Amino acid sequence: MGYGKFGGKFISVGLDMPASDAAGAQNGMLKDAGQVNGTLRQVFYRAPLSYAIVNLKPIVPGHVLVIPTRVVPRLADLTGAELSSLITSVQTVGNVIEKVYGGDALTVACQV
Repeated sequence: MGYGKFGGKFISVGLDMPASDAAGAQNGMLKDAGQVNGTLRQVFYRAPLSYAIVNLKPIVPGHVLVIPTRVVPRLADLTGAELSSLITSVQTVGNVIEKVYGGDALTVACQV
């Protein structure tokens, strides 16, 4: 797909991502998060092993979620490549969020 080793690409919000490709879709975690006809419409960034979605109920402007594509019960269960992709995606998306919202810092939280 032309992503490079861990690189990703930004896509238009609203560009569909098959729900079967999304973390949590298999067990219904994202069922209520904008799934339309089996697709997730809030995906705006995609890397081979992670992706970012717009939060449907943001806490603050710019609140987004960066998620690994594979469902695992614990962060420790991700492979090194998956962790690298996840953190690289957080960094890439974070840089854009800072520019778009004029921020000079980010808050990154990990929910496991």
